[in-house]
Amino acid sequence: MRSCGGEEEFWDLLDVMIQIAVDDDVLRHRLMTRTNNPYGKGPGELELILAANADWAASYERCGAILVNGTQPIDDVVADVISAAERGVAALRSDRNQP
Repeated sequence: MRSCGGEEEFWDLLDVMIQIAVDDDVLRHRLMTRTNNPYGKGPGELELILAANADWAASYERCGAILVNGTQPIDDVVADVISAAERGVAALRSDRNQP
């Protein structure tokens, strides 16, 4: 799996992993219109990011991440992230209480 900064090295330290997924059109638009960071606008960067986006969701899901649809309105994304975190922690607690 391609990841940012070797993050897979510390995944085993996390109780819950959540990935906010977006499709290529949304990702392209967000990268091209943001003003606080030029990454993704340079030669070849957008193509690399979009190629990685093609397998991020599946890769994170295989690693046990809870996927959240990042194309929704921000309030819905936030609510889904909170719900996913609560479900993930509840499942973890349930697993720890099993004999």
